[in-house]
Amino acid sequence: MNMADLEQIRTGGLGGDFRLREPMRAHTSWRTGGVADRGYFAKDLADLTRFIRTIPRDEPVYFVGLGSNLLVRDGGLRATVIFTHWALREIALDQADPSLIHVQAGVASPKLARHP
Repeated sequence: MNMADLEQIRTGGLGGDFRLREPMRAHTSWRTGGVADRGYFAKDLADLTRFIRTIPRDEPVYFVGLGSNLLVRDGGLRATVIFTHWALREIALDQADPSLIHVQAGVASPKLARHP
């Protein structure tokens, strides 16, 4: 990603937190892994949508929920990593079929297990 692309992201009216060289060890259960070139912590679903529209089409993108069961190589990621744990935290019963539950990527498994 070039500097013009980075500037577009920084000034794109986003509500989340855009970071360069984000240490992935801070986001994995095993606390290992190198850095991601770019990280974005979306504020909510609308902000996530706005951010995705700023990413160049050829940019590699990874999505991370809570980081459990995630391993990142020590060499890091030459990509943009989108962290969804703050933006995607909803749990909802399906209106048509209450036996179905819709759970977003930022919901921890124990929270889902305790959901009424």
